Amino acid sequence: EVSRREYVIRVEADSVYLKGLTIRHSNVNTFSEQGAAVSLGNYSVIEDCDVQWCDFGGISMGYRRKGSRAIRCNASHNGATGFNASATEGFLIKECTANFNNYRNFYAQWHAGGFKGASSAYGTIKNSEFAYNKGGGIWFDYCFAMTKYRNNGVQPIVIINNFIHDNSPGADPNKNAALMLEVSERILVANNLIVHNGLRGLYVSASWDVNVVNNTIAKNFGYCTVDIAGMPRGKVGKLINIVFENNILYDNHTRYDLHLLMENGRDIRDVVSDHNLYYRKSDSLFLWYSSDARGNWQGPVYHSLIQWQEKTPFDRHSLRDDPAFADEKYHLSSTSPCIDAGDCKAAAGITEDHDGRPRVSGKSIDLGAYEIQ
Repeated sequence: EVSRREYVIRVEADSVYLKGLTIRHSNVNTFSEQGAAVSLGNYSVIEDCDVQWCDFGGISMGYRRKGSRAIRCNASHNGATGFNASATEGFLIKECTANFNNYRNFYAQWHAGGFKGASSAYGTIKNSEFAYNKGGGIWFDYCFAMTKYRNNGVQPIVIINNFIHDNSPGADPNKNAALMLEVSERILVANNLIVHNGLRGLYVSASWDVNVVNNTIAKNFGYCTVDIAGMPRGKVGKLINIVFENNILYDNHTRYDLHLLMENGRDIRDVVSDHNLYYRKSDSLFLWYSSDARGNWQGPVYHSLIQWQEKTPFDRHSLRDDPAFADEKYHLSSTSPCIDAGDCKAAAGITEDHDGRPRVSGKSIDLGAYEIQ
């Protein structure tokens, strides 16, 4: 417990291993903006550690570091963020928890929430929980190869098998998307549960080469459940090669279930939405197809899937039906219309579902985060 120091642990050497530590408090904001109580070095590992009640960030994957890993760590109740990654290459966050962060109420659309990656950071976040944060759960911001920090080619961001829930809670106005991909590239979002978040469930904002497949997105509230937009965004941002398939959007209470932008053949193109299931228990759907800010967000809102299919190029094979979940964790029952209703090509390379079971068990892949066996 080091409440007056900038860092509790700052790793400068390579390949340092931290395990089993309980860390409380730091005072990084007295010395500099942002930062975290624990900052990792190249190829360093922090495992089974509990980092809470620090004044800004809990665990930093290391500024301009490579190959750092956080495994089974708890980074909760921190002043702004649980985890940070700034220009960090090839990091891993696995089986971790980042809950109840931003107790100091920093502006949630600046730097707050469960995880914030920026300035070309890339890596994998898997099998982790991001919940009850005042702000977003997971946020990648300007993470693409040709930023000033990195020019060694395109590297992937993988967000898989996570439970992202109850972020930006209740009536608190300080909100951000539960999962936000902002001006970033080459991203796989798969097998996640995105449940009961405020403002937006998923926001693909001026990003490119993004695959959003086999997620269950349920009971979110606020503005939009899935927003694939954010244009224009200067000279860099573009909305190109976006795949949104095999997802379940269930009983959300947002203004829009899905918002997609009209293609312009230049910086908005090659957007695909298909093989999804949309369902609201007691309401019609709200599917918005609009121009971007250059056209003043003009465009119709369709209240039925049939209208959406007839008037737009999207969701030719999608369903409007009750997914028939078996339990409150959104597993599928044996009578679910989601069984074998997905597109295997869209989820190529994904071998396991949210529970770690084989991803395809039947004629085709199931919709949502789980595969019935």
